[in-house]
Amino acid sequence: SKEGRYIQHQDEFGNLWFGNSHGLVTKYNPVNGNADNLKVEYTHNGKKTEAKSINAIYLNTRNRLWIAAENGLYVYDANQKKFLAYMPADNTTGIITDICQDGGGNMWLGTERGVFLAQRDGETINLTSGFEESANVSATRVLDLYVNNFNQLYASYEDKTVHIDTRTRKVIETMMLHRDYSSGHIYCITDDGSGCTWLGTAAGVVMVNNETL
Repeated sequence: SKEGRYIQHQDEFGNLWFGNSHGLVTKYNPVNGNADNLKVEYTHNGKKTEAKSINAIYLNTRNRLWIAAENGLYVYDANQKKFLAYMPADNTTGIITDICQDGGGNMWLGTERGVFLAQRDGETINLTSGFEESANVSATRVLDLYVNNFNQLYASYEDKTVHIDTRTRKVIETMMLHRDYSSGHIYCITDDGSGCTWLGTAAGVVMVNNETL
């Protein structure tokens, strides 16, 4: 369908993945122009659960496509072309807003209720939380996730940014709106070659020197 909202993800092979508000994911190869459509639905014990609007997609290094829809999280094996797991949305996470993978292959979710580490065990997805609570900040809606060159996770919220070491799974620091920077929404994050991560906000640019943390 050409109507509705679209989200986009580029994988390490250069393919573009698009998810729309009708529960459809499209893989587009910009080299040859080929496009393949995937209807997101998970079947268990004869019961089919179709995805509603897609919020985030991420193809990890194991060629597993993680798809966050309004009604839950789906994991798809892009090699065998079959769905492996499904986790319905509930009060634990609320709606999943973003997905990323760290350097150790672990999957992270940004949700309406904060950051979660997600680990798949067969058809089950197990969650670990409490990162915000360990830093004495509230676990609110995550806007963006980003893993830098130091294998550190940045989670952006309306009122703060939480910085997590994915190896120790400990919060390194928190940056609060008005105290550490003047805009709460971080629109983009990138690394340079000198060990710094740069955060682009509505009010300007914030630099974090990771080697001093």
